[in-house]
Amino acid sequence: MEKRQMKNHLDEELKGVQFSKQQEVITRIQQKTWKHKITSIWNKEVEVSLIPVSAVFLLLFSFLGIQPFIENEQVSHEKELIEIGESVYSKDDLEKVVLNDEN
Repeated sequence: MEKRQMKNHLDEELKGVQFSKQQEVITRIQQKTWKHKITSIWNKEVEVSLIPVSAVFLLLFSFLGIQPFIENEQVSHEKELIEIGESVYSKDDLEKVVLNDEN
């Protein structure tokens, strides 16, 4: 009963008070700066499924890991090999060594 009396008394005291700038306050609250927008995007929780991400990384690393071997095979077929004694040398490397020795 006392709560009801306090509410009635408060209502009587605040009868003359009206909130006149409600729309202005709402628009000010709703406006966000770029900083707030970026912060809100940054703070979002993102759920990433482990299986697709690990599959992508596995394919990426396997492709990048195989790529040097493919290039090495292609390069080794293009080089001419020269056998001197029991050693095998690349013609390009041998020519570089001979030119360096001559100088």
